[in-house]
Amino acid sequence: MKATKLLFMLVFSFLVISVSADNEKKKKKEKKTITYDVNMDCHDCVNRIEASIPYEKGVKGLKVSFEKKEVTVTFRSDKNSSDGIKKAIADLGYETKVKGDSKEKKKVEKKKEEHEHE
Repeated sequence: MKATKLLFMLVFSFLVISVSADNEKKKKKEKKTITYDVNMDCHDCVNRIEASIPYEKGVKGLKVSFEKKEVTVTFRSDKNSSDGIKKAIADLGYETKVKGDSKEKKKVEKKKEEHEHE
């Protein structure tokens, strides 16, 4: 009887460890897609970005729009970060910021103001 309980506990422990290891692997491979505003002024700028950014660590997708002056990058969050991609674009000589950053800051500031008035 003790051997059966011990065997059951060992099998159960193994299953719990396996499931949590799989969840960690899934988290590590999570992809993020971020759009950046970039001060491109010609189609050569587009070509420079398209020739360089796909080779940054963890980058899985790239879309460059000259008309919108946007660069959209999909990357693995365990391999790179938004700041890392931003720096890579800046290293090519372009001013860049995450699209919507100023909107998010305004929302946070507005919430703070509303909270202070309560």
